[in-house]
Amino acid sequence: CVVTIAELAQKHHMGFMIDIGGPFITQILENSSALERIKKIKIDFIRLDYGYNQQQIKELFDKLNIKGFVINASTYNQQQIEKEIAFFNSLPDCELRACHNFYPREETGLTKEFALKQDSFFSKYDLVTYYMIPSHTNPRGPIFKGLPTIEDHRYKDIVSIALDLINNYNVQAIMLADEFFSEGELSCLKNAIEGEIITIRCQVDDSYKDLVLMKHIFRYDSYPKCLRSKSSRQMAEFAQEIEPDNTIVRKKGAITIDNRNYQRYSGEVQIVMVDLPKDERVNVIGEVNPEDLEKLNYYQYGYVYEFVEKK
Repeated sequence: CVVTIAELAQKHHMGFMIDIGGPFITQILENSSALERIKKIKIDFIRLDYGYNQQQIKELFDKLNIKGFVINASTYNQQQIEKEIAFFNSLPDCELRACHNFYPREETGLTKEFALKQDSFFSKYDLVTYYMIPSHTNPRGPIFKGLPTIEDHRYKDIVSIALDLINNYNVQAIMLADEFFSEGELSCLKNAIEGEIITIRCQVDDSYKDLVLMKHIFRYDSYPKCLRSKSSRQMAEFAQEIEPDNTIVRKKGAITIDNRNYQRYSGEVQIVMVDLPKDERVNVIGEVNPEDLEKLNYYQYGYVYEFVEKK
């Protein structure tokens, strides 16, 4: 199985990394035939879990044709990290990376503050640091509560997780923690990583679908409590047709459009990000799916949002 995965990785120009704990390193080094079989697998990186010593690592690096090692980003303090980096830098042509843990049990994942503190130790040495993200369609047992690095990500939509990591953590590498991800999850993740269109599910009144169910870019200078769609303002000819209707309290997630009482702003579509009072100049015309609302927090990064009707 390992050989097959390694061959597939090589075929698709992907790196291959395996996770080895200290006791297994000892077994490998003491078994010459096992060492030869592993060498033929063409492993790129070995992630070191626990219980290893530096002499073992030096011997392993000398005997296996690998690029380098990945150390745990979550369990070392600054002094320990500096010692580890100094050692790995002493190995000729050894590439070093770091990888955070994943946490299957609820209430055991990292906080944002702790993770960023750990990352600051590695960033001084320009080391790539991986974060784990979970699948919600195929979570791993026996707990089935996801495998996130960050506890706050445990139940979030995969796109929201990716947007958070990319924009708030400046993450350079993401690792898919579960064995299987759905095609839909992978497609959404690709869009988020590559800065492509982000899908926003919503419900909207029939008479306004043509104005809402489209691609939206929100003004960079939007008031954070009420995001202004640039796309709707470009349809100025629609503005004169907006009559006052359903001018109710604007709850968080509401989709609104300014009516003729707002004069030249009539026809502008906005997304309400916090509860706001009713305004006789503003019609409430729909609602963003609560799970998608957080994605709109990243409007200033230039994302294009495509609003689609929630099924």
